Amino acid sequence: MNVLPVIAVLVIGGTLPVIAGDPALVAGMHQLKAVTTQQEIERIVADHPGMVLVDFHASWCGPCRLLAPELQALAATYPKQITIITVDVDEAPELAQRYAVESIPHLTLLRPGQPAQTHRGFATREKIAKWAGLKL
Repeated sequence: MNVLPVIAVLVIGGTLPVIAGDPALVAGMHQLKAVTTQQEIERIVADHPGMVLVDFHASWCGPCRLLAPELQALAATYPKQITIITVDVDEAPELAQRYAVESIPHLTLLRPGQPAQTHRGFATREKIAKWAGLKL
């Protein structure tokens, strides 16, 4: 008899899957903030002096669903260096337009006093950390 492993998935806010029982991912859950307005983004940027990463995604997007646990792990690994904001492009199309999102997943890195950097498509947490210049 073949037995297949079962992976439990917890859906937070309807869009971000987290593998249940993974302490690194569960620890980082508080770092992800779902927003729908530019005012919310500006408030979070003002309240967090480090980097703010904006994840533009949609619930129907396969690569976005694969990216979500990577972002959870990134938030857990670098809690003092980065804050991650999530924007569902179907719920906040005006934000997607404002940030010139043409495809998803789309990451925008905001740093005080610097122009925004963007990354399109799926990437591992290691690649995102390198792209953002995060250090352990």
